[in-house]
Amino acid sequence: MAAHVGRLERFVAWVLRNADVVVALGIAMAVGLLDVSGDVISDDVASGATLIVLGLLATGSLVERVRRPASIQEAMSGTRRALKAWPGAGRR
Repeated sequence: MAAHVGRLERFVAWVLRNADVVVALGIAMAVGLLDVSGDVISDDVASGATLIVLGLLATGSLVERVRRPASIQEAMSGTRRALKAWPGAGRR
């Protein structure tokens, strides 16, 4: 049971971190299914939804570019701390 809760927590955390992608995927799937199923939606709605999805994906890409340097800096600081803590790190 504890492993199941851990997986659920990781999944929820992933969804929250990637909310823009989840929303884009939801809109794309909904409009795609409605468009394929017949004349449920007009071509204007499908075109508008396509633009929304593309905008969300572009926003997600920009957010990821901002996140990436921060995660690299965090990894580098962790490496620096580990090297400083290494026995004999100050000796040559």
